[in-house]
Amino acid sequence: MSAQIPVYYHDGQYAREHGELEQYRASHKANIECRVAIERAIARNFDGWYLDHQAIDDVFGQYSAERITLVLAATVQAKDWDGRFSPANKAWAASVVMPERAANAIYDRRDDYVVSTHPAVLEGFINLARNDMIETR
Repeated sequence: MSAQIPVYYHDGQYAREHGELEQYRASHKANIECRVAIERAIARNFDGWYLDHQAIDDVFGQYSAERITLVLAATVQAKDWDGRFSPANKAWAASVVMPERAANAIYDRRDDYVVSTHPAVLEGFINLARNDMIETR
């Protein structure tokens, strides 16, 4: 299950050089699956006006807070130009350590797990997720 796969923070070149390519690929795949789970949870739990807290419960039941944080922060970082994300969430996202990007890479693999949900709805999900993480610490 993807929830038990640790987040891998190095780039593919490092993974290859250190015999950790399997961990790198498994973590990247889990990040993508987490993105999909977030998108599906929002789609199931947003009625057009209200995002039910069940969306958070659905995702936290499948993935670690670390992976959810990584996916959400990567999304906000990739869309930092979007004014529908609050300054507080932009500052939070900027503080999250991201997996390294290979210096010579043309394509940023983090783009594979950027959530495509409408930013205003995703802002609500991020707020719920961050509050949930604070309350459970």
